[in-house]
Parts: sequence; C-alpha cells; structure tokens
Amino acid sequence: MSKKTIMVVDDDAELVNEIVDILETEGYAVAGFTSSVEAGHKVNEIMPDLALLDLRMDGQSGFELANRISHRPETAHIPVVAMTGYYKEGTHEGLMKIVGIKECLSKPFNPDDLLKVLERLLR
Repeated sequence: MSKKTIMVVDDDAELVNEIVDILETEGYAVAGFTSSVEAGHKVNEIMPDLALLDLRMDGQSGFELANRISHRPETAHIPVVAMTGYYKEGTHEGLMKIVGIKECLSKPFNPDDLLKVLERLLR
C-alpha cells in the first residue's frame, strides 16, 4: 500500500512544520505550504489524498482554496478538512458545505483528533 499524501496549508509556518512532523511520523507523505495561492498552483501536480487548510489566510482564504479544490473535476475527489482558530462550531457551517469542506478542526487541536479525522476520511 502506498503512502497517502496530505497537503497542509496554513500561513503559520511553525504550525505547518509541526503538522508535517506529526503526519510524517505516522507514515504520511506531506506537502506543506504557507501560501494558499502557491498550494492552489501545486494541487494538480501533487494530487494529494486529502487537503488540510487554514480558513483565514492572506491572499486567498482557505474557503477560496477549498472551493477551488472541491469544484474542479480533476480535484473534486480530494477531501478538504478546515483548521481554524476563529470560527466556532456552527459558524460558517453553510459556507463550509458549499465550498466542499468535509470536517473542521478548531485550533488548537489534539494531534490524535487530527489523525482520527484523517483515518476516517481516507478509508
């Protein structure tokens, strides 16, 4: 079985590095980005098995990147998980569904919770 590839996008480089370390330790291949614009340009090349996106970023929000991933035929199969420290449960739920976000993790989150979400969505 080949490694599953996760795309991690957050404008906090330290958080991206922490998540990359956690996921690589668990056997995932990981592509980390601090720019949602750059990640958007690379998504077709990388073709991740799952995208983990911060919702509030400069340049292009996670909502915009999720919408781009979820509504293009070549990437629509990629599950999108949001990470946020700003939006509480129930807030923006309708928008998240419209742009194709499958799950939302509130920051700070426990690494075990992240791994459970990934396992569930990658089955």
